[in-house]
Amino acid sequence: MNESNNLMNESNNLAYIMTALFIVVFVLNVLPAFAPPTWATMSFIGLAIPNIDVLLLAAVAATAATCGRIVLAKLSRALVRQKLLTDRSRRNVDAIKIGIENQRAMSVHSWAIRSARCHRIICSLRMD
Repeated sequence: MNESNNLMNESNNLAYIMTALFIVVFVLNVLPAFAPPTWATMSFIGLAIPNIDVLLLAAVAATAATCGRIVLAKLSRALVRQKLLTDRSRRNVDAIKIGIENQRAMSVHSWAIRSARCHRIICSLRMD
């Protein structure tokens, strides 16, 4: 009975640690700037709890970081695009978006030619 209680306590502790890791990494990746990198958080937990499963740690942190970046992208789009950009700037961004979406898979040579053209186009767009 004692062994089963210890095993349950260890699995509960691991669940709490992974939940806390997920929340911390998620919040750090939602912050747009001045947050410590994800690897620093993972290193801290790895040093504080040396017998933790490294693959589980990496999987939880990667999932949290990805979810945090997706939320950051959605919030950025909603806040910056809808509230801060002028109509002209929005049209410029839309034109670039359409150009990127219409690109097909390309070789290195065609990529270099197209990126030179895009550079000229982007430089010619005057953002207000």
